[in-house]
Amino acid sequence: MLKAGLVSNFLHKYQFTGNVLLFFKGFDHSFYDDLVLVPGIDHFVDQSIDAVFDNKSQNKSRKMIQALLQAKGVQWGTYEELITLANDIINLGSVYQGKIVVVNNNWFRSFYPSYDLNLKSLEKSEDRINISKTTPLYAEFSQSKESSLVQYVLKHEKEELGVPVADMDFYSLPSSTDSVSDKLPDNAKAISSYALNDIVASCYKGQIRSESFVISDSKLKYINRDYISILNMVFKDQKVHFGIGSQDSKALTSISQSFKHLQYLKEYWGKMQNIEMASFTAIQTFQWIFAISPKAKSLMTF
Repeated sequence: MLKAGLVSNFLHKYQFTGNVLLFFKGFDHSFYDDLVLVPGIDHFVDQSIDAVFDNKSQNKSRKMIQALLQAKGVQWGTYEELITLANDIINLGSVYQGKIVVVNNNWFRSFYPSYDLNLKSLEKSEDRINISKTTPLYAEFSQSKESSLVQYVLKHEKEELGVPVADMDFYSLPSSTDSVSDKLPDNAKAISSYALNDIVASCYKGQIRSESFVISDSKLKYINRDYISILNMVFKDQKVHFGIGSQDSKALTSISQSFKHLQYLKEYWGKMQNIEMASFTAIQTFQWIFAISPKAKSLMTF
């Protein structure tokens, strides 16, 4: 679903000049298949991006180091290649005289897509310690029925590369300020912040369409409105919408409907005294919700 035009727009927006090496982090293989079609920017090394996954190869780092010594202009690499280089070189500044930028796939948080075509076999291996030794690129895996995501071994923070590294997001915020709506359809699915990454991965693959999801506003310290705005912009054509909901919004809806039914019974069976007791029992049942949500008290109309 990714188009090479997105990369061209990214490069046009930032107008990189001089010697700049962009390491893209958290993208799948289709992204790089499109990236090679973009004019004016080349892979920094004449070698397949899949070479970093060949644990038998002794030349992958050597070729990349030699390429860095001769690198000129704006070029690109993968974050997996940056990790591989960092495992062999203490100070990248000794072999590359330019600016290094990590470009994040900001559709995701913490766990990201990988372009490793053999990721499934790694995930299913029972010897996870051995995996970390032979594949020192990913710290952890997250697998669901729909998607496989990875958590990177981070190498560019705290100047671990010996040179300062800039961080930037690939996807820009939408210009509209109304991209996050608190008004969602009644059938919107309530999700946790932990489930969001898997849902985004499924949307990324085009597996989810015409659905709405609501995230509790208690999770906003982990997921902010800017991030939700980007998701709504990217998946607009799939008619997938994400929104922010209050922690008790779903419960209040249910309670409101319950009280409406009680009010109806009270009017229909007005002469029956025990309906007052039924109403009182229902109120006691939901008393704990009233304590955490003063708004619920307004629902009591009898």
